[in-house]
Amino acid sequence: KRRMLLIGGAALLQLAAGAQAALNADQFIEARDGDGRPVIDSAGETWGAAWGDFDGDGCPDLWLGNHQFTPTGLFRNNCNGTFVNRIDSAVVDAAAHYSDDTHGVSWADFDNDGDQDLLEASGGGAGEAATAPAINETWRNNLFVNSGGLLTEAAQAYGLDNPRARSRTPLWVDFDTDGYLDVVIGALKTLPEQYPTTVFRQLAGTFVEARLDTGFTADTCQMLMTAHLGPAGEPALICSNYQVTHIYDMATLPFTDLRTVIGDGIYNVYLQDLAIGDFDGDLDPDVFGAVAPPDVSAALRTGPANDRIHAFLAPAADEKGFSFTAPGDVEIEFDWFAERSDIFLGAGAVAPPTNSDAGLLGPNRIPHRVRFTLSTANPAYLGLPANRTAGIYIGFSANAWQVRVVNAGGEVNLLARAAAISVPEVIGAVRVDQGNTSAPLLFLNQAGALTQRTTAQTFPNDATAAVRTYARSVVAGDLDNDMDLDAYVGASGRVANVPNLLFDNQGNGTFQLAPNAGGAAGSQLGRTDTVTLVDYDQDGFLDLFVSQGRLPAPFSYAAEQQLFRNQGNANHWIELDLEGVTSTRDGVGAIIYATTPDGRVQLR
Repeated sequence: KRRMLLIGGAALLQLAAGAQAALNADQFIEARDGDGRPVIDSAGETWGAAWGDFDGDGCPDLWLGNHQFTPTGLFRNNCNGTFVNRIDSAVVDAAAHYSDDTHGVSWADFDNDGDQDLLEASGGGAGEAATAPAINETWRNNLFVNSGGLLTEAAQAYGLDNPRARSRTPLWVDFDTDGYLDVVIGALKTLPEQYPTTVFRQLAGTFVEARLDTGFTADTCQMLMTAHLGPAGEPALICSNYQVTHIYDMATLPFTDLRTVIGDGIYNVYLQDLAIGDFDGDLDPDVFGAVAPPDVSAALRTGPANDRIHAFLAPAADEKGFSFTAPGDVEIEFDWFAERSDIFLGAGAVAPPTNSDAGLLGPNRIPHRVRFTLSTANPAYLGLPANRTAGIYIGFSANAWQVRVVNAGGEVNLLARAAAISVPEVIGAVRVDQGNTSAPLLFLNQAGALTQRTTAQTFPNDATAAVRTYARSVVAGDLDNDMDLDAYVGASGRVANVPNLLFDNQGNGTFQLAPNAGGAAGSQLGRTDTVTLVDYDQDGFLDLFVSQGRLPAPFSYAAEQQLFRNQGNANHWIELDLEGVTSTRDGVGAIIYATTPDGRVQLR
C-alpha cells in the first residue's frame, strides 16, 4: 500500500465506529527513538517538505527540502517507525546539489512509469540570476527522475530548469487532460528581468512553456494550489503571494478567471497559507485560511529553559536595540548577512575576534555566521562608543549588556544565549512580543461563491484571543477519524516559534481548540516552516510533520524538525489507492465520494 496526500494517488476515508470522537490533549506524541532522538533526525534551515514512496516498498518517505547551503535529506521510511537519510545513496551525485538554492518540492510520477519522481524548485540565487551574464548551476530547478529507486537529476534535459526565476512552489497538474502531468512553477518576481511564475506543458516526453496558451498572467505566485471551486466544481488553479491574486478555471483553454463567481472576499485578506476541503459536509470544498503575521522588530526571551534572547531589528536611521543581564558569559550569534566589520564592541569599538567567523564550512558548506562570547572580564567589551553612526554596537554599560543598532545597512537577526539570562529591556521601536495576531478565516463554498464566516461563527466555543495565532502553514485532515476535516496551524513569530493550534471540527464546519494542540503544540525554538500530513506508520491515522528551519539564521538553526505520531482511537478507516488508466497514473485531480451506512457522504 502507498499512503500519500491526495495530490498523489491515495486518500484515507473514515468509517466511524460510534459517536463522534474528540481530539484530546494526547492525540499526538512526538516520534523519538530509544535514545530520545527524533526519528527524523535533522536540524538546520528548511524550505518545504514532501512525502512520496521513492523506493516502492509501500511506506512513505520524506524529502526534506532544506535551503541554500544546508544539505537536503531524503529520509527512507524503514516501515518499522524509523527513518534513515539516504540522500547520498539514492541520488546520483548528490554532492553536486549541496549548495543549490532549493525551495519547494513535490513528488509525482510525471512519466507514468510506476515510480515517484521529484521536482525541486530553486531560487535563482536570491534574484542574482536575473541579470547575471552566465548561469550558475546552483540556480537551476532539479527534476530527479526515478529509476528503480535511484534518482538522477535531469531538469535541463526536460526543459524545467528555469534558472533565471526565483522559483518557490512546484505544482503538478494535468490541465489539458491528456494523461500526462504538466507543471506550474511558482516564482517571486521582483525585477523585470526575473522570470515569472510559469506554466509548463508536457509534450512528447519534454516540457514546453505554456503561459501564452493557457492565458496565465500572474507573475508572482509564491504559493500554488489546486481545488475544485466554482458552481460546477471546476478544476481551479490558485495563485497567492500572502494574498490570493488569481483563481483560474483550468477546464477551459485558455484558462478563465473565476473571480466574478467566487467573489472578492478571499482576495481582500492576507492569507499565509490555505487548507481546502469540505469542512461543513455539503460536498463542496471550502477554504480554511491562516492569516499572515506582521513583521515587527522584537526582542524576547525564549527557549524551554528561558536561556536565550532572540531579536530582529529592522533597518532604520533611529537607534534601536535592547539590554539584558546574565550572571556569566554570553554567546552571541548573528545571521548570514552580518559581517565582522559591521560589529563594534565596547567603548573602543573593537571588532569581534578573528576566529568568530569560520566562513563556509564543509563538507556541505554551512553558511558563515559571526559567533563569539561576551564576558565582563574582557575590558575591551566594556562601555559603548559615544558616537554611534552606522553599525551594530555591543558593550557592557549601566550594569547590563547593551545591543544598539543604527544605519546597519539591513536587518539584524541575533541570538544571545546564557544561563539565567534576563528578560530584555527594549530601546527604541522594538517590541517585547512578536506583534498582533489574527484568527484563521473560514470561507464556505455556497454555489461556487466563497463567503467568509465571522470568527464567532467559526469558533463559537473559544474566546477570540485563544484562536489568534502567528500563522505559517495550515493543513486539513480527519485527525480523529470521525468523518469531518480538522485543521492544524503551524505557527511561528518573527524570531521564535509560538504554540501550534489544532482545531477540532464539530461536524458542521465549526471548530473547537484541542488542548495543547492535541499534543502537537511543538517546540519554542526554531521557526515553523511547513506542516505536512502523512500516515507514516500505516495505522490508518494521519500524522503531522513540522519542519522548523524557516529563515533567517540564526533562528532557523535553533531547532530540530518534529514528527508527531497520531495515537488514534477505535474509529475505522479505509484507504483507496488510485491508479490512472486514461488519466495520469497518480490520478492527480481525482475526487472521491464515500457513503457510510448511516447515509453520510464524505468528499476527498
